[in-house]
Amino acid sequence: MREELYENDAEKRRHLNAMHVIETRTGAPHELVVDLYEKELGRLKVRARIKDFLSVLASREVMMEIRGGAGVLHH
Repeated sequence: MREELYENDAEKRRHLNAMHVIETRTGAPHELVVDLYEKELGRLKVRARIKDFLSVLASREVMMEIRGGAGVLHH
């Protein structure tokens, strides 16, 4: 895990929960989900002014990538 992505324990728990939901819904391996999610989270955090919805945005992109679709935020 890339600890530097998380500002505090509450934020880390929120993102870990989002990763768990992705694993459950897709059946993807934990390591893959963490890798994809943290890459997306890092990309989103660079531009984010409001961080409350980052878990939703990152989850959506990772789910689409795992399912084989191109992410809508990468345009």
